Amino acid sequence: MLEYTYVTSAEDLGRIANEIRESDAVGLDLETTSLDPYLGKIRILSVKTHVGVYVIDAFQTGTLQPVIDALNNPTRQTGGGRPVVIGQNLNFDQKYLLHHHNCLLWPVFDTWKASSLTYNGKIPRGTHHNLYAIYRREMPELQGLMKEEDWGASDWSVPNLSKGQLDYAAEDVTYMTDLWQIMRGRLKSLGLLQCALLEFSAGWAEVQMELNGMPFNQDRWTDLARSNMRKADALRTTLQAGLPHPYGQLALPGMDA
Repeated sequence: MLEYTYVTSAEDLGRIANEIRESDAVGLDLETTSLDPYLGKIRILSVKTHVGVYVIDAFQTGTLQPVIDALNNPTRQTGGGRPVVIGQNLNFDQKYLLHHHNCLLWPVFDTWKASSLTYNGKIPRGTHHNLYAIYRREMPELQGLMKEEDWGASDWSVPNLSKGQLDYAAEDVTYMTDLWQIMRGRLKSLGLLQCALLEFSAGWAEVQMELNGMPFNQDRWTDLARSNMRKADALRTTLQAGLPHPYGQLALPGMDA
């Protein structure tokens, strides 16, 4: 049975913020009213501290500021009350937090990126790097304990959230710190910790580009594409000219001449 606190009062946020600062690592997940941070709002901020799991309803509390202040690390300092923020596809959460609260998460551990690095195409066909697939692969003891009902696409703008939605928001972070320990160990055993750090660091630039876009000269791109097509045609002609005519070749075994 999931154990979490549904937070609807801003008075509780200061205590949660203190717990975040006192934790070595925290699990984090957002539920939003749209996939686009320019169109949507943060409805739920779920966080797992060393004390417990909190599902914070931003529509009810009216603010997230104390918690945002505890998470925000604009200068990317490490240590000194800076917990590792663990999440699945953290670029999504980072985009929302940056756009709406100018909040930078660091240090981070992205379970999606960590799974992609660890298995790198070597997982069985039909399995994935989504959170529940990762939990099933890394923590099989959770089988039967997790509901795995996908409320992610449900309407998070409704005035009153259902128990299913709240359970879903809590479940996303409940086992996150345990998963972090397991996946960090896997990366270390494969010699991929430094590689993972580079991938996690790249998230900041990725988020900036996704939010702000980047300059693109369509005319120059079209000219370059046409130039490359001409080069490809010339190379193809040169290659074909150097090959013997196919009619003069012996048929492959088992094929008609």
